[in-house]
Amino acid sequence: MRSFIKAIPAIRPPFLILAPICVNVGLATAHYEGHAFSAWFAILALVGAIFAAMWVNTLNELQDFTSGLDFLTLRTPFSGGSGVLVQTPALFNAVKGWLYLSAVVTLLIGTVLVYELGTSLLPIGCLGVVIVLTYTRQLNKLPWLCAIAPGVGFGVLMSVGGYLTQNAPASMLIWLVSFVSLFPINNLLIVNQLPDIEADRQGGRRHLAIAYGDDMAITVYSVFLLLAIILLISLVASAMLPVVSLLTLMPLLLGVVALTKLIELKKDIRRSPKTMAMVVACANLTPLVLSLTLWFK
Repeated sequence: MRSFIKAIPAIRPPFLILAPICVNVGLATAHYEGHAFSAWFAILALVGAIFAAMWVNTLNELQDFTSGLDFLTLRTPFSGGSGVLVQTPALFNAVKGWLYLSAVVTLLIGTVLVYELGTSLLPIGCLGVVIVLTYTRQLNKLPWLCAIAPGVGFGVLMSVGGYLTQNAPASMLIWLVSFVSLFPINNLLIVNQLPDIEADRQGGRRHLAIAYGDDMAITVYSVFLLLAIILLISLVASAMLPVVSLLTLMPLLLGVVALTKLIELKKDIRRSPKTMAMVVACANLTPLVLSLTLWFK
């Protein structure tokens, strides 16, 4: 039990908060559209999302340790994993225990939700499992799929999944709203990969910054950010979202402020922890603020 507790950093607790935030986007959208709220299924969705995030985090920790990549990576507070296995290799089995626990709980909750609510959740869950299992070793070698995997997994699948747990048939709005979150979440990954270009290249990865250079990665960051802003404004202008949802522009502007420093430092962005923190805040606060504007319509 003691080693299990010592291995907690491997689940990356600070990064688990994004999962329930994204589920909340789906719950808030269902509320905004007038669907009856189901607290029980909402709780299951929130807990399931947290354990799904734990699953991908612990699998990433184990695979990066066994491949040797962890020994090459220069960690920052926002990238490079926890490093717990590099510091204490004896915790390997404990981290594996967290992996098994998170996988079992995720799959169990998913099975319950599909049984209770029907097969509409099945494609969401299956695609999520595929992303979890292939992210570290397969998707990280496919630049464009790697770039959108976190946004799809968190921003889209968790938001739409949360929406569907409210026994609401998927609407055009929930898909569009989920993409407002997708873009800044993708950007979080792009920025976190910049300090690890050399280590990742040696480890056999081939994400955007490796395949096309850091300038291209930052260009994609800029396009994603612009698309999020345009989509949000368009949804408000078309009255699909309330005017108050324009408050979501505030966290998106953090991404704009960060862009100037990204252009300056590029792969040396680790020299500006404040900039990396802004990107993290943009990815987390964008779906959070958006969901709050829908809860309190």
